[in-house]
Amino acid sequence: MKKRKDLRSVFKIMTENSTADPKNVFTKQLMLLTAGELLAVGLICAVFLLLGKFDMKVLWGGLLGAVLAIGNFAAMALGLSMASKKALAGDTKGGQGVSTASMIVRYLLLALILSFAAKPKAVNPIALVVPLALFRPILSLEEMIRTKEEKNA
Repeated sequence: MKKRKDLRSVFKIMTENSTADPKNVFTKQLMLLTAGELLAVGLICAVFLLLGKFDMKVLWGGLLGAVLAIGNFAAMALGLSMASKKALAGDTKGGQGVSTASMIVRYLLLALILSFAAKPKAVNPIALVVPLALFRPILSLEEMIRTKEEKNA
């Protein structure tokens, strides 16, 4: 029982002491992630063009990878939001279950979509995977920018 109460107090402290509105932070992160992913797709296409290997499969692979990365981020944020609401309401096990289920469903869907997209060679597999790999570095860059802005404000 004490563990549940401690977890609730941590979530309360996190939400009460937050200087930014979570919806605004999410929207800003989503927009910057979208811009970063589109920039990455452009760079991928440029590299393939310079190597003389560019075709439409590269473009479609990059765009599909970017859409999957952005969709994965949005689904992750939604799942964590639902989990934190349950935890704040006192149902920490339910919150943990929602978080775990969200992660499993997201990864299964990603694996399913990636395998179907890459199997018939409809898209370039490298161009498909690179935007997914850049998801975390793009968000880390956004976090550094946001932290710097908050310090300067």
